[in-house]
Amino acid sequence: MHAVFGDNAQIVTTTNPQKNARILIASYQTLNITDADDEPRFWRENYPPNFFSHIIIDECHRSAWGKWSIILKDNPDAVHIGLTATPRTIVGGKRNDPARQADEAITAHNIQYFGEPVYEYPMWMGQEDGYLAAIEVVRRVVDLDQREITREDIESRTATDPFTGRQVMPEEIEERYTATQYEEKLMLPDRVRAMCADLFRHLLDTGGPHQKTIIFCVRDTHATMVAHEMNNLYRD
Repeated sequence: MHAVFGDNAQIVTTTNPQKNARILIASYQTLNITDADDEPRFWRENYPPNFFSHIIIDECHRSAWGKWSIILKDNPDAVHIGLTATPRTIVGGKRNDPARQADEAITAHNIQYFGEPVYEYPMWMGQEDGYLAAIEVVRRVVDLDQREITREDIESRTATDPFTGRQVMPEEIEERYTATQYEEKLMLPDRVRAMCADLFRHLLDTGGPHQKTIIFCVRDTHATMVAHEMNNLYRD
């Protein structure tokens, strides 16, 4: 925004509402509009009704009908523009699949509120234009994820706390853990090491280790451990 509008575009902070700028950029958290906030005091104290002429909401599908809608309700005369990468047509999956039904509900609500899209840029066009790589889903299954891990299993391994990084004591271990809790509640270095090695082998087999790669991690401590393991693999 600065490249186009210069000082007319400013980022809102909790100490500076930037009301004199023509274009304000903020997150819901900055405006005190989240599920954790009882009332959006910062928003209401600084921006009177119909203060804005245009409102652009990124990822508009995420909490469209939650507390953030107060921004739209307080500015009924503004132009409301919603941006989302959620497809309007759901392809694949079973009709009674709750995940598919949730996606279809999001799509229906977006169209109901914002109307038909005024601009669409489908994935295939992004691929043809060279912005996106054609995707291929390669599924990997970790044998540990196929079963629960018990207290006895963990006591025989090295396990660390994702928040503090210190080793977990036996009395702190829960009776059972499932795949969705690893890295969220329990760090297992050997699991991280095995998954990184598997990814590295995949890179070697599909064009070499210098491909552009994004690895999504659960939290900072997980990301630090993955970076350490990948650095070791690249060094070797």
